[in-house]
Amino acid sequence: MDMVIRFTYMELQEKLKSVGLKLEEYENAKKIVGRDLNNIEIGILSTVWSEHCSYKSSKIHLKRLPVEGDQVAQGPGENAGAVRLGEGWVAVFKMESHNHPSAIAPKQGSATGVGGIIRDVLSIGAPASAVLDILMFPQEDFKKTPWYLNGIVDGVGSYGNCVGVPNLGGQTSFYPGYEGNPLVNAMCVGLCKEKDMKKAVASGVGNSLLLIGAPTGRDGIHGATFASMDLDEDSGDDLPAVQVGDPFREKLLIEATSEIL
Repeated sequence: MDMVIRFTYMELQEKLKSVGLKLEEYENAKKIVGRDLNNIEIGILSTVWSEHCSYKSSKIHLKRLPVEGDQVAQGPGENAGAVRLGEGWVAVFKMESHNHPSAIAPKQGSATGVGGIIRDVLSIGAPASAVLDILMFPQEDFKKTPWYLNGIVDGVGSYGNCVGVPNLGGQTSFYPGYEGNPLVNAMCVGLCKEKDMKKAVASGVGNSLLLIGAPTGRDGIHGATFASMDLDEDSGDDLPAVQVGDPFREKLLIEATSEIL
């Protein structure tokens, strides 16, 4: 069945803009597959080629950072990094920003940022031990600062508490440059034996694929593309793109996944 929707040039431009894709990116994808993309493929492409997922504009800078060494147990390529501590132990860690979601939904935006990095550390095989954060807000007298501050701090702290992972500390600063977009950097750390680390790989044919978690709703749709776009006065309309956290369900998933691992 032909699922390709025939767009006029203007319709295509509008469609690509709505999902954060450039026309040249679409044309490049067309060359790869040898035809026009259908609506589903455009949606997939907008996610995997978003800044949030592909780091397309920041890769050049990230490549300048050191990633190899005798104590590096896991560098780039997995869901989290790991360094050797000695006697077979490794410290597994993940850092992530959740700036855009926190700017329009401070509590849910920061909370789901914490939930995501706890998940990533667990995926390596390490139970999460602690959460840390760096928060940058607008100046104290800016009208939205109390809203940002109360919601983001509540989101970071309450999610970790419900999951059972303490927030051991962080840094908070105020600067006018964050008026439209507070900075929310969260970090999770866990410990495990290097021999128990897991890889995000599968081999062979005929493996079962299990999809577990909360029921899929409308929240979080286009979340990756939204997180990669500039914020403006209409960004509040993108509230449905922010995921709704469920720390109690994640706690159950953590326990179930840990038992499987």
